[in-house]
Amino acid sequence: MPKLFPIGDLSGGSSSGTIDSISYSMFEPNNGCTTTPIYSILTNLADDKIMATRKKTDSYITVKYQYDNILDREYKQIEHFTDDVDEALTPFYVVSWDRGITPSNVTGTTTLTVSIPITRYFSIIANNKCNMGFLWSGSQFALGAIATVTTNTSIAMAKTYGNLSATIAAAKAVLYPVYTGYISPGALQSFSKTEFIDEAKNPSSYGGFMRSGEISFIGKYKSN
Repeated sequence: MPKLFPIGDLSGGSSSGTIDSISYSMFEPNNGCTTTPIYSILTNLADDKIMATRKKTDSYITVKYQYDNILDREYKQIEHFTDDVDEALTPFYVVSWDRGITPSNVTGTTTLTVSIPITRYFSIIANNKCNMGFLWSGSQFALGAIATVTTNTSIAMAKTYGNLSATIAAAKAVLYPVYTGYISPGALQSFSKTEFIDEAKNPSSYGGFMRSGEISFIGKYKSN
């Protein structure tokens, strides 16, 4: 069963995930996301100033999520997910939140046609660029494999997970690329405790220490 950070195992028709029978909802990194392609190019400058270059390995993606004063329950969800994938051992889906594109229209039911002006992040070639699309309304999502790409016009995605309809997606959703990747080793070490919320004063706020930090992911496949 595929996993999506930070909600865990996905199931069709639901905009939530589960880890050890606990249901989790999606939330975005509240202090930003940075997606960076890493190019492994060796260069050598000769005496006559001619540059010689050679590709060492295929390029890959890194994605960094930054969090500022998230609730204790949100941190515990991230921690639970990290434990579930044994930190850097198991691959999963990760949303590239800084590469969002607002569609001009979304149509379809099981296959969603998403009209967008930029399609360069998406690919139907397996293990190359982004093979999954994530439509997110802020509370519901639709996640599926890219079936077709019409350059700078639209993508079609086979909706497999989530319960976001095309009607709601057309009105308020944003399309994000989804990559397959791993958590970087030691990813939770940067988190530090900040403010403490007294749960007894406001039980609905989920008491405990708030936390700030960042978590990084490394893409499993080539980025272009």
